[in-house]
Amino acid sequence: MLKACELLEYKHLPCVAHTINLIVQDVLKLPDFDVILTKCKSVVGFFKRSQIAYSKFKEAQGDNPHSLLQEMPTRWNSAYEMIKRILKTNEFITLALVSSRGAPLPFSAAEVDILNDISELLSPFEEATLSVFTKTKVSASIIIPVICELNHKINNIKVNTEKGKNILTTIKFSLTKRLASYETRTIPRIATILDPRFKKHGFCNPFNAEEGVKAVQHELFTQLPANPLHPPTSPTQEPSRFSFLQVKSQNKVHSSWADAIILMRQPLEKENQPEKCDPLAYWQITTDGDTFKTLAKKYFCAPASSCESERVFSKAGQLISERRTRLSSTVVDKPLFLNKNKHVNNK
Repeated sequence: MLKACELLEYKHLPCVAHTINLIVQDVLKLPDFDVILTKCKSVVGFFKRSQIAYSKFKEAQGDNPHSLLQEMPTRWNSAYEMIKRILKTNEFITLALVSSRGAPLPFSAAEVDILNDISELLSPFEEATLSVFTKTKVSASIIIPVICELNHKINNIKVNTEKGKNILTTIKFSLTKRLASYETRTIPRIATILDPRFKKHGFCNPFNAEEGVKAVQHELFTQLPANPLHPPTSPTQEPSRFSFLQVKSQNKVHSSWADAIILMRQPLEKENQPEKCDPLAYWQITTDGDTFKTLAKKYFCAPASSCESERVFSKAGQLISERRTRLSSTVVDKPLFLNKNKHVNNK
């Protein structure tokens, strides 16, 4: 992807979901986390290996029993999902472990407290990851707001254990290290300003919001026609008591930069749209001008995550098999295109 952007001379926007996952991976490597994570994997692994113990576990739950989930290093948020399921079924896990031979020790009250802290700390990361995963909605404009919300939630989380506090400190450091730079990138800046749900309010740092406004103004300046939007008015034939005003009006100089600033004020002074608003639909029906619509189409098409493109590669690998190795690129492209865009026909 980096090489493609270099060859095509496009600005590269790193995958936000992958960056968020790197923060979680930083947490998983901590000694304070590793011990409790190892025990969780051991308990889940015991139930996966012992059919008798697993049956006891499900029977103890009664109707609609839950299964246990194993952490997979290659699957994002799997550690969080495993811990969340353990906390939900811990009572039944304990009953099954104490009645099974060769079983690991159940979770102590102190370990449950640590797991509750970890679950609380990882929950915002799952929400943030799912927010940027979308393939049918605009995602470039939610990068900065999602990061701001993630910072807000982490800074307001209260943990009860010393290990939880140590993990929280690492998370705060990693958040700043890995995610702060997204507010300084041109694509998410402009996309956030153009999104009627966020505009300048979607930024953590007011300075970055102002820089985003300047970036949009520069884009407007480059899009505006060479002729001024408001050409000088022709002198009237009617006599006037204030002829000097007509002279000043005729000699008034209009610049495209001033016009860009005036255009920028129109959407910024309006109230922010509700969260459920579709920014593409908004710019399609708004009367603020075609220039903004052009910018919206240009910047809203940038995806926040590369996950969907990776799924396309995986789908291509399923289509091209050992028995279908001589398919031409054209033949492969058509079913892939139809498969990945079937949601459009389902509307």
